[in-house]
Amino acid sequence: MKDRHTYKVLIIDNNIEEVCIEGQQFNYHYVQPLNHHLLLVGARCHYYGPSQYDLNGKIIDYEGHTVNELLLGDGIQSVQVTEEGTIWTSYFDEGGC
Repeated sequence: MKDRHTYKVLIIDNNIEEVCIEGQQFNYHYVQPLNHHLLLVGARCHYYGPSQYDLNGKIIDYEGHTVNELLLGDGIQSVQVTEEGTIWTSYFDEGGC
């Protein structure tokens, strides 16, 4: 059984809001705002076989509930999200889609 992690994200705008994300099995390295949600990204993911791979992107609401999960590829070096919701990733020399 994998260890479970709890993440706390502070959203600093005109006030400070804390989002608590409990019981996560994946190790997330990046967080970005995404259209009134949060995008959590793990830099590494694994391919196990056809249709079997880690989904290393997770979209959550501000209550910490999962909205969607997606594959962003292995070896992520940085992540940015535009105001329109476009996700940009760069990869280090071991990564890529």
